Amino acid sequence: MSSPDIMQTDDTSEGNQDFESETQQQTQSTQQASQQTNPSLDSHLWGFLQPCSPALTRIDFWKIHPRYTIGRNTQTNQVVLPGFKVSK
Repeated sequence: MSSPDIMQTDDTSEGNQDFESETQQQTQSTQQASQQTNPSLDSHLWGFLQPCSPALTRIDFWKIHPRYTIGRNTQTNQVVLPGFKVSK
């Protein structure tokens, strides 16, 4: 027994698209603001984490080491994050 294809619409889908669009714009502006470094100074890196807090230093990821473990455990992670939260 087969049922006919039914197209359902959701009134909230338009609202979700607006939210996603706004979130994407915020992310893009954050990315642009965080990527204003001199490329020649960072050419040995494949990436870095720039903390929002000026009290913390930048975490660099070197091209010669393509894989890192990140977390709070000092015995198993190469990059150890301080504190109990990622952001406050």
